[in-house]
Amino acid sequence: MIAYVMQDTSTTRDKRILYSNPGEDPEPTSVLVQDPGRTLREFTRREIFSKSKTIGLQTRPDQVIWWGLKYGKEPIEALRNITPHYSPSGGSGLVIPEQVIKHWGLREGDQVGFAVDSKSQTLLILSVNGIENPETARVRPNIRRVQSEYPRMPLPIEKFGDSDLRAITLLSPIGLGSSHWLIAPGGAGKTWLVVKMVKASIQLLQEIEKLHIIVAFIGDRPEDGAQYLHAIEGASADRVEFYQSPWSDPPANQTGMTKFVTRRYESLIASGKHVVLFFDSITRAVSADTAANNTTDTGGMLKGGILRSSVINVIQGQFGVHGYFPELDASGTQINTALAGTEISSEAVVEQETSGSSTTGITRLLNNPMLKFPKVSVDSSQTYTRQPDGWDFRSEEQRKEMAAVWAILWDKFPRAEEAQRRLVDYVFMNANPKY
Repeated sequence: MIAYVMQDTSTTRDKRILYSNPGEDPEPTSVLVQDPGRTLREFTRREIFSKSKTIGLQTRPDQVIWWGLKYGKEPIEALRNITPHYSPSGGSGLVIPEQVIKHWGLREGDQVGFAVDSKSQTLLILSVNGIENPETARVRPNIRRVQSEYPRMPLPIEKFGDSDLRAITLLSPIGLGSSHWLIAPGGAGKTWLVVKMVKASIQLLQEIEKLHIIVAFIGDRPEDGAQYLHAIEGASADRVEFYQSPWSDPPANQTGMTKFVTRRYESLIASGKHVVLFFDSITRAVSADTAANNTTDTGGMLKGGILRSSVINVIQGQFGVHGYFPELDASGTQINTALAGTEISSEAVVEQETSGSSTTGITRLLNNPMLKFPKVSVDSSQTYTRQPDGWDFRSEEQRKEMAAVWAILWDKFPRAEEAQRRLVDYVFMNANPKY
């Protein structure tokens, strides 16, 4: 059986929302939730923490179940000096005792394997993110304190013959560790392209041993979530995860899901995985944060009705971890969608305030009826990948092809629409890369 760790690491602003008394210390600190994708849609984080002592992972009538620890081949240590996990008269429920947290080094987003030992009547955690040795789990670093680098390896989503992904990556290739945004107005095909990227990444699971995929769909039409469910159908649940909280969910539930997803992503990187997070949409996540906190926040508002603190909290606080981590031979890749809007819209605020400083690459789509799909901008100031000297993850063959394609696009200085048509024609004739 498995469950996931949630921890109340609230900011001062969150505490004003979560607790009726702003000076009250957050309790409980850590809880286990078996199905966060469902639970975080049904309950807010506040409700989960406040009700956690009334629910048990395991309940057996007329029997006490204690928390326990296991040290290798040593006998199980039942923690009988603390509140049991469950008893007919009450217990700690989902709350994880401090001894267990320290024994495994638990943090939010961890997936734990657990079981009940009937002989000792103890609830035991057996693994964390697949790590069975507590000493190994404990020494996992805080990934936010580990130095990241630009990608060293590509995420070759274009290699399976999809001409649309070929068109995108010929202009803005994606590496293991990229922070890549797809920016477009509504109707330009963002979700359609991300679904294709998800499918291609699932195929890469057979080639990249430590690859792990998280797909998150936040704040948009519920019907679009079905596209992602269809894309991951049949994929290994051990390596592909899906979370959604569409616009029909209250803003507080959307923000709670966003926080859990980003912490899950960080937990897996710290455990040594190459994690690819597809997040659709980062604009909706910022808007939900503003809607959930607009009665308590006093930090000022940007144009479009977006709280300044929402931009900081979501973009920097929750999406600030990406790159290759040589210390762990792990990486965090983010492929996020963002809406482009008019100058004074809330969509424009997220794009203008953060996209340039928060990304290592951007693909901009245009809602231009004159363009063929994919409606990608061929303007190098709008669609690009940052590749500083010494940090180019492309192969020599890929570099040569990109240079040759660029020459084809802009031969005799055509209009942008003609250059984009040349790109689409090229990938139609050359769907499979030669590198």
